[in-house]
Amino acid sequence: MRKETRQPVSRPGRIETDEGKTFSCRIADLSSGGALLLIPNGDWLPKQFALVDIFNNTKRDVRIMWTSPDRIGVAFVGGSGPKMKKPTGFGKRS
Repeated sequence: MRKETRQPVSRPGRIETDEGKTFSCRIADLSSGGALLLIPNGDWLPKQFALVDIFNNTKRDVRIMWTSPDRIGVAFVGGSGPKMKKPTGFGKRS
């Protein structure tokens, strides 16, 4: 039995490594303690990285807990993480 309830989602995400590399992923579910990411062959990823949830414009540090050929289970590290700056308007240029 899991500690937290998972919420199924289908959101675009971005993985940001300490080396400055970024990779697209899909966030398949969320809980208060972590997330399930869909990414082809994630075995090469570092054990810890930043996950950006593009849908709600947040960024959190995560640690890989397990991997399979096209899925990665991650746990959130630390608190709620910093909020990213919200855009000023949908589709507007500044």
